[in-house]
Amino acid sequence: MKKFFLLTIIAGLLLLLIKGIFVFISSDLSTQKEVIYIAVVAPTSGKDKHEGDAMIKGISLYIDKINSQKTKGLENKEIKLLIFDDKNTKANALKVAYKINEDNKTVLVLGHYYNSTSLAAGDFYRQSGIPVITASATSEQVSTGNEWYFRTIPGDDLINNFMINYITKFQKQSEINIIFDKDEYSSFVKGFEEMSSNYGIKIKHKWSFDKGESEHHVSEELNKIIRELKVKDDIAPILCITRPEEGAKIITSIKFPDAKFVFMGHYSFSTPSFIDVLKDYPQEKIFHGYYSDNIYAISPFLFDLSSEKAFHFRKEYLKRYNEEPSWISACYYDAAQTAVEAIKRAEFESTENMRENRRKVKDSLSRFNSEENSIEGVTHNIFFDANGNSQSSIFLGYWQNHQFFAEYDQYQIFQETGYLKKKPRSFKQDIGDMVIKMDELTLIKTQIVYTGMYINKISKIDFINNTYLIDFYLWFSFSKDIDDKNILFYNAIQPIKLKDPIKIEVSEKNIITQTYRIKAEFNNNFTVLQNPLGEQMLKIQFHHKTKSINKLMYIPDKKQCMSRTGIKGINIPHGWTINDMDFYQDTININLMPDLPSIKVSSFNTTIWLDNKKNIINFSLKNFVVAFFMIIILHIVFFIPSSHFISRSIIIITILSITLIYDFMFLEDAIREFILVKYEMNVLYILSFITGVITLATWILKKKKGN
Repeated sequence: MKKFFLLTIIAGLLLLLIKGIFVFISSDLSTQKEVIYIAVVAPTSGKDKHEGDAMIKGISLYIDKINSQKTKGLENKEIKLLIFDDKNTKANALKVAYKINEDNKTVLVLGHYYNSTSLAAGDFYRQSGIPVITASATSEQVSTGNEWYFRTIPGDDLINNFMINYITKFQKQSEINIIFDKDEYSSFVKGFEEMSSNYGIKIKHKWSFDKGESEHHVSEELNKIIRELKVKDDIAPILCITRPEEGAKIITSIKFPDAKFVFMGHYSFSTPSFIDVLKDYPQEKIFHGYYSDNIYAISPFLFDLSSEKAFHFRKEYLKRYNEEPSWISACYYDAAQTAVEAIKRAEFESTENMRENRRKVKDSLSRFNSEENSIEGVTHNIFFDANGNSQSSIFLGYWQNHQFFAEYDQYQIFQETGYLKKKPRSFKQDIGDMVIKMDELTLIKTQIVYTGMYINKISKIDFINNTYLIDFYLWFSFSKDIDDKNILFYNAIQPIKLKDPIKIEVSEKNIITQTYRIKAEFNNNFTVLQNPLGEQMLKIQFHHKTKSINKLMYIPDKKQCMSRTGIKGINIPHGWTINDMDFYQDTININLMPDLPSIKVSSFNTTIWLDNKKNIINFSLKNFVVAFFMIIILHIVFFIPSSHFISRSIIIITILSITLIYDFMFLEDAIREFILVKYEMNVLYILSFITGVITLATWILKKKKGN
């Protein structure tokens, strides 16, 4: 009988265990996330591996962030990447496209990197109904006539118009030489030739080679071009539309410090790969900039001319990968964001019907068709025209000492009117030197002012009133006169009026630098009460009072702004350390007149991160020891007979008096820096009060009992 009951109990326990396991598995399965796959096609091997890595890093940074958040529309869903290597060849690009379709797991493709690979696979994606987003291929043929292919950066039409205006207006040239890769840039050069004739630009010489041929054949063609260039006495600018390796070979063969050749390159010349190739040459290793200095290139994105969102992207990228992001990483970060937003709004019913899901994603992308229905990206607000193109400003920069700097004059899309759709290959005559008209798309000339700041001293930090005093140098570098005194420091306690500059310099290129000395109080909301052990941020912010960002932009002077080593020399209050200092450009809206609409202006921002964690801990530990002994003395009261009321009261009053004196006399200044000690003082106040109440109550009860 006992055995029967024992077996019954064991069987019951086993059933409960099995049921528990089943419930756990069912619960786990019910909460298991649904996986949505995005394919990334990039050159992950070969000469172009650096570009492929930049693509993947930018995309992964966004996907990992979105997966770690509880994003509305992606509940119980996880985005995963499938990486494919097309080696930047047309044959491999088509193979990868076939593979993606056969696997039948991917709802969308990000890539390809080059025009040639995008065109090779584009028709297959269209026939198979797979949506694709590229953030690097610029040929108009990639997206025109293919409703499944989208582009998030400016295409060849806008690039051609930009380059021609730069050549005629900035270089003051009416002649140009062209060297290009037929395999990659034939359509671009054809469009450039058509447009240049409308502007009266003569193409003096045109050389080409075919990267699709064998390496030996390409090398022979390049050597032939170099030989012809060396014997020509020609000072017309050279438009070099090639990949980094071929461009570097041409440049190093004919360019030297005193050479009169002016080189201008496509997007590929503004990538880290371009400067890395040049660094391998002996002269460039010994003398930084021997070949690379003053080579111009266009870029779809420059961090210095971007917003605070781009600034934070750069910091996240640096923290994760320990390297500076390129425009490739930023643009593909935006492409990944656009893809995820499209997936969120596609509203999949099931992941099994992949063809229908792909169509929904494509339709979702097509609905990003205006400024109001755009994606706020790191590089710009992304939306697509009828051809699947997203237009944005193109930036011009130049290499100096292995760094890529923005030119002092830029053409930006007129922001007040937004991004307007344009018809392909239809252009209007320019209006003066300030505006480029392309049908409804308007580009306006923007003056760039490099802005530098050197902090001398930080003092009078007041956490109660949220104020601080900063003594610093401020300078502006510009190519043309600016109204540099008409600026507003909008977090200054009192209005700051710039007096005459203490120093004026003029460079060989007629760049003017004016330096000012400023000592003023600023305010910013500190978080010391909510987060006493955290960093505290000090800010200096200013903008021009009347000029919009279309006309004037303040950007950090990377060549002269205070470096991390310079931070150590700043005079700051005792006990504080500076962890970091940031300089960045952003935009804000201001109202010039009450009845007028607001305008966007360029805001220059300096943030200083202060830390006193180590000193807080040391200071608090020392004072906690004092407080600990005071609490022990306070507890002695309870060992004194309740009839000795006066003795008890003397101890309580003494402890309370010491706390008050210590608080108000010795900690008045320190309490603003070491807010944790205030908690210690409050504990002593409360304990003294409680002890006094108990002492008084027991004395009264004792007295009544005695009576």
